Amino acid sequence: MPRRAIICCFSLMLFTSGFGQAQSIRAQIKPERSVVRSKEELTLDAVLRNTGSKDQSVVVLACGYDGQWLPDNDAVEMGGVPCLQNAQQVVKLKPGEVYAKQISLWLRLPPDFMGRKQITFRLGFHSGGFVVRRDRQKSPLIWSNPVTVTVIPGTR
Repeated sequence: MPRRAIICCFSLMLFTSGFGQAQSIRAQIKPERSVVRSKEELTLDAVLRNTGSKDQSVVVLACGYDGQWLPDNDAVEMGGVPCLQNAQQVVKLKPGEVYAKQISLWLRLPPDFMGRKQITFRLGFHSGGFVVRRDRQKSPLIWSNPVTVTVIPGTR
């Protein structure tokens, strides 16, 4: 019986220490504009901030952020940066430090939509590699603040 208790306590300790670490990283996004045409590129600043009291590490991709940052709204299409090698890099953040990246994306209106539409979305960051959009509910994501962008029809 004592052996089971030790195993249970050890498992609980591992779970809670990992859970606490994930909560120490906060994601924040800020679009460069508040109005954009449908299917026009929109750049935003994405920041990961260590809000904890201990050093934290995140794994980032050199250029494949479109599989590491996932939108929670299907009207948002992530861009990507062409590259020869999408290497993983471990970034160590001391308390209060940030990792910043510029991200490109597109917001889509339905083809027959003629007016303005406000689209609100968040981006979820997955530390450790590429996640496909359909698996975003299964993957542990660090969600950003929500932002709202007004989208107008794409033709001028």
